Amino acid sequence: MNEQNTPGTRPPSHRGDANFPEESRRVPDDEISLVDLWLVLVRRRWWLFGIALVVFALGTTYALLQKPSQTYTTTLEFAAKDEEPLISSDAVMARLERVVLPELKRRFEAEHEVGAPSIKLTHVEGSRLLILESSVSEDRLPRVEALHGAVRDWFLATQGTLYERHESRIERDFARANATLKSNHNAIKDDLETTHAELEWIKEERRRLQESHDHILEELQNEAGLDQSPEILRIRLEGMRQDLSITSSEVRELQRKISMFRTEKRRIEQRMHKKKDDYEDRIEELQTAEAPILAAANQADALGPSLTMALSAVLGTMLGIMAAFFREFLAHAHQLST
Repeated sequence: MNEQNTPGTRPPSHRGDANFPEESRRVPDDEISLVDLWLVLVRRRWWLFGIALVVFALGTTYALLQKPSQTYTTTLEFAAKDEEPLISSDAVMARLERVVLPELKRRFEAEHEVGAPSIKLTHVEGSRLLILESSVSEDRLPRVEALHGAVRDWFLATQGTLYERHESRIERDFARANATLKSNHNAIKDDLETTHAELEWIKEERRRLQESHDHILEELQNEAGLDQSPEILRIRLEGMRQDLSITSSEVRELQRKISMFRTEKRRIEQRMHKKKDDYEDRIEELQTAEAPILAAANQADALGPSLTMALSAVLGTMLGIMAAFFREFLAHAHQLST
């Protein structure tokens, strides 16, 4: 017949505990006694030690059977302009993960008839670097190397095409602007040569008029040898003075135009030099895609097996404690039900 718990009594499981003073076993029903917990672990120690040993043995076996892991790394650099990638790194990584890598893995598996290794992609923020990483056992390194090489070839090819496209665009812009400036420069040069020739002709005309003017003036001063009347000579002299004034004005105008053409010619030449410098700067800002660091395989951390064994020991101990309390619970349930 089942015994009923009263405020002065305890379940049968407590009456048969080790010989501890009565006061140590008088614990209110709503509190947890550390002594009772310890006694449970003592009674069920074989469950605790057994399960802990089994889990530790399984973890140790797993750790020892694992082949040494290698981390294979390939470092790539984006084609860039002034250290900024020519195309968004997120777009490149998305295309690699969703399109390129699945296709390369499919080809790899079809060619080698084995599963393709996984590749982790990482873009280093604030840089042009894209890092490929794969952790595999040493015997699978050739597969990783082949797949990394395929990704590297695709990356360099696409980034190279992008670089050439930007370079061609810069060259076209420079050629178009330079051709316009050269055309303007040649036009100014032709105008300058024409104006120079016209100026020389006007100067020669002015010299001829000046000689005629001086000759008539001499005739007026020498009245004995006059071929024409003084009045006519004075009229001719006045006309020549007007012609000389006009030709002098034309000479000054042509000289002004020549000065203007020379200024425009220098301005165009300066613009041509500036365009050339801008072009060279824009070309220098472009940076090709590279694989600056050759793919490298690094030995994984030697603490891997030891860490696995330590974790299995901790996990085994926790599972053993839980199993001991669960077994005690089943024993109490069975005792109360009988």
